[in-house]
Amino acid sequence: MQRRHFLPAVLAVALSGCATLQRPIAPEVIASRVRVVEARLPEIRLAVELTLRSRNLLPLPIDALDATLSLAGVDVGRATLAQPVTLPAYGEARVALDVRADASASLPSIAAALGAAAPLEYELAGTLRLADGTSWPFRRRGAVLRDRRP
Repeated sequence: MQRRHFLPAVLAVALSGCATLQRPIAPEVIASRVRVVEARLPEIRLAVELTLRSRNLLPLPIDALDATLSLAGVDVGRATLAQPVTLPAYGEARVALDVRADASASLPSIAAALGAAAPLEYELAGTLRLADGTSWPFRRRGAVLRDRRP
């Protein structure tokens, strides 16, 4: 009788070990927000906030996130993760990035959008990398939010 219970227990342990050996599933960038923080020539500072979602059984240690920010189709700056972050298993995490954009590249795009009273479109494209070196590309588009402070 003990032998009948031994085989299922061994199989359960073996299968649970396989789950930890699986390659992680790429996190999703489910939301992004880009906001102009300061325009002080010769640069413009933008705040980028990403919300990442994990579909993994284990937490993901995100070691790096590097991206290029484009405004109205023009590359204006680089966004990088200031410090590593852990994305919880089956959870979400917000990641804040700071972008210092070259005003000579970004001002024409901003002026054109403001002059046309149109939203200033952005694209953030880059790579998210785990501590073990596993990496995935991502791309997110939207419209820059304008500060409405008095």
